[in-house]
Formats: sequence, C-alpha cells, structure tokens
Amino acid sequence: MKWVLILCLIISFSGVTFAQETIRLSTAEFAPFTSKSLKYNGVINRVITEAFALEGVKVEYTWYPWKRAYRAAKEEDFDGSSYWYKTPEREKDFLFSDVVTKSTYAFFYIKGSPFNWNTLEDLQGMPIGGTIGYFYKEMFEPLEKSEKLEVHWVPKDEHNLKKLIKNRIKIFPSNIDVAFDLLQNHFTPKEIQSFTYHPKPLRESSAYLILSKKVKRNLRMLKLFNKGLKRLKASGQYDQFFEESRRGEYKIPI
Repeated sequence: MKWVLILCLIISFSGVTFAQETIRLSTAEFAPFTSKSLKYNGVINRVITEAFALEGVKVEYTWYPWKRAYRAAKEEDFDGSSYWYKTPEREKDFLFSDVVTKSTYAFFYIKGSPFNWNTLEDLQGMPIGGTIGYFYKEMFEPLEKSEKLEVHWVPKDEHNLKKLIKNRIKIFPSNIDVAFDLLQNHFTPKEIQSFTYHPKPLRESSAYLILSKKVKRNLRMLKLFNKGLKRLKASGQYDQFFEESRRGEYKIPI
C-alpha cells in the first residue's frame, strides 16, 4: 500500500494529466437536428456530445453533404457519423447506438383546408409538394406513373412551405420538427398560424449514432455512448435539450 501512496503523490505533484479521448464524426446540415448555424451544432449533435462527455469522451464534427458524410464514415478516417436511420445495408458496415431520437413525418396543410387519408390513393386529386431526395419519392413514384398522384418536386422544403401558403399545392410531407424550424426562420408569426399537419403520420422512424465496424475501439465507444445517453435521459436534460430547440433557443444571433 505504501508504494501506491507514493505513486499517487508523485502524480499529484508532477502535474501529469491524461489526455481526453476523442471521437471523430461526420455530420451534415438538417436543422434543427444538425447544423453549423445553430448553437451546440443542433439538438441531435448536442445530445451526442453531452452523452459522450458524461463518459469522458470529446466529440469532433466534420461537415459534409449527407451522401459525402456517410461515405466519409464508411471509407475514410472517421469513427462514425451523426445521425442515421437503420437499414440492412447500413448495418453491414456500422454499429448502431440506442435510439437517439424518433422522427415523425406528416402532411402539412393550411388550416381551413382539412382532409383525411388512410392510404396514399386517398390523396388523388390533391396537388402534393415533394422535396427531391427524400424517402417518400419511392412511395409516391408508382402512383405518379399511374397518374393517381400529382406531385410537384422542388429542391428544398422551404420552397414547398411557400407554395403551400400560396395555394399552389394542397399538402406537403415533412419532418414535423424540421417544418416548424423552417417556419420560424422564414415566415411571419401570422403566416405560421396558418399551418398545421395531419395527425396520421406518413412515417415514424428511429434515428441513431452510427460507428464504423472497421474501428476496433468502437464496441467500447458504443457502450460508453449508450451509457451516457441513458444518464442524459434519466437526468431530464435530454428532454430539456429538445424543448429548448423547439422554442428556437438554439439560434445564433446574426
């Protein structure tokens, strides 16, 4: 026991410090979840950063377009990426964390123009706004080809919201949090009050941190992250982070 005490004293007086472990993640722009233009790099990246921090791990983010972010995590010198939905193809190359968040996509519309639907065929005769690159392209395409759906495609969600309020389309599918973030940033308070969404979801999905199977330490990193995430949720901070984000508190003043 004497030598242990001596060793502790030597470390205490020598000023020796142990370097904090670092994990490198690729990420992309998808406000309010991930964004360089928001405090904490967006709410999802804040959750990931804080969960790792609780277990003594520092996170470094590098920003790319989405496809490039995935390829960088798969093929280059990155430990993983934030954040992704689970698919069999992705599971071949990545370890998936516990659920970081659940996302809901629903049809937005203007109040005063209500509608109901159970299947996509029920939307026949309603001009639909679609944003290029989203999952629902595969859902809509067969019905477009058979002329059962009328879909107008544009590059950005913001464009569809503007078309909606101008009555150029009737409905538009969007992630609920993303749509309200865009409304807060690009529309007046009066305009925002015009929007609502149908309670029936188009899709509900769980999203995850993914870590490369090529990196040997990632099994340990995954356990650390899941442990930190559990602690973050138990503390109430996890819910607090999302509430602050939905109130627009992550915006960086220009």
